[in-house]
Amino acid sequence: MVGKDKYCTTTKRLFRFTFSVGFFIDNKNIVFLFTLLSLTRPFYRTTQLIIIPDNQNFFDQTYFTPSMLGDGTIRFGPAFDHDFLLRVLDLQTKVLKLTANTTDTNKTIHLNDICLKPLSPDNNNCTVYSLLQYYQNSQDNLNKKYEDPIFDILYADYGSHFVACAQAPNTMNDTIISLSCFGDFGAPINPYMVLGNYTDNTYTEATALVITIVIENSLDPAVIAKGLFIKDFF
Repeated sequence: MVGKDKYCTTTKRLFRFTFSVGFFIDNKNIVFLFTLLSLTRPFYRTTQLIIIPDNQNFFDQTYFTPSMLGDGTIRFGPAFDHDFLLRVLDLQTKVLKLTANTTDTNKTIHLNDICLKPLSPDNNNCTVYSLLQYYQNSQDNLNKKYEDPIFDILYADYGSHFVACAQAPNTMNDTIISLSCFGDFGAPINPYMVLGNYTDNTYTEATALVITIVIENSLDPAVIAKGLFIKDFF
């Protein structure tokens, strides 16, 4: 039993929740008690795409003496095949451009109209958790590499950038190829959210990609209707 030497409680509103916080204090312990009182509005909805490449071959890539990569050779799973990632980027770009026409007003609704944009109006990109966010959904960034073609030495590319970001998702600048680890909507990306079918924390050997699009929710019937029109296209 925790000795009830002191008890304090307060009620706060944080994001979409209203909750009560209480804590007991004895000689050595502080025990916090959180009680959810109410949701201020419906929680987010998500749409997911799980993509598995037909080619399930693994491959090794050697980088020239980057200390964070151990011996410099990394084994990558099928999800990291470069051509596959280019095709997925094309697919993801098309999905994010989806539109639908309302049946009553004949207005065009864009996915961007209903997705979560946490930094709007400064940043109007949708919240999308995807491996491609390590490259800000840019083909140019995905193709970036630092190499010495004369001696056939590769120092860094999209694969080594992923390894750097998996180890430190909050990295603002992977200095070798000058890329951020943040997604284009302004948040870090955790590897376990965007990859599938890997062992333990060996993310580089993943065989599938998971793309999650976060959709806003509301009590407003008009806002809900917009989401339903877009949903029919998935």
